[in-house]
Amino acid sequence: MEDMMNPLIQALLAFDGKQVAPLKQGLAAADSDDFLALTDYFSHDNVVFQTGATWLVKSALERSKEVPANVVEAMFDAADQYRHWEPKLHALQSVQFLDFAQIKREKVAAALPALSDDKKTLVQVWALDADVRLHVENESQLNRLQQKLNMALEKGAASLKARARQLKNEFKALD
Repeated sequence: MEDMMNPLIQALLAFDGKQVAPLKQGLAAADSDDFLALTDYFSHDNVVFQTGATWLVKSALERSKEVPANVVEAMFDAADQYRHWEPKLHALQSVQFLDFAQIKREKVAAALPALSDDKKTLVQVWALDADVRLHVENESQLNRLQQKLNMALEKGAASLKARARQLKNEFKALD
């Protein structure tokens, strides 16, 4: 019954998989403790619940709303259960907002192969972004990242090329 009072769960139940208005309303009414109830929905067998739950976390992080670290990590722990591109995309887009003093970088990095496993160009763009953000501070990874960015610049779709250029500008160690 407590879940029924949670604005995030109410938003998920009202979400049709397309219109994010109910999710935005739930997010506006939520506080940090409300996010704990989302953890079961990341690995739910209903793609709409996975999509809604990951959208809520990504959007909260985007808006600098406090999301407990264990909830964020649970989203990445469930990565191999995401059957649709949208939950993968939401998790990948979240990486740019993570505070690695709070979130275990290794946990997020371990989810990268499952999240990147999609043919959708948008997922590939954000997988590249996440890979760079997760590994750019590791000097032993710089050569691999530079090669990956160069390959994207040579053979990638326009959006992938644009992201690669942006990452090279943002992270001077990769230029």
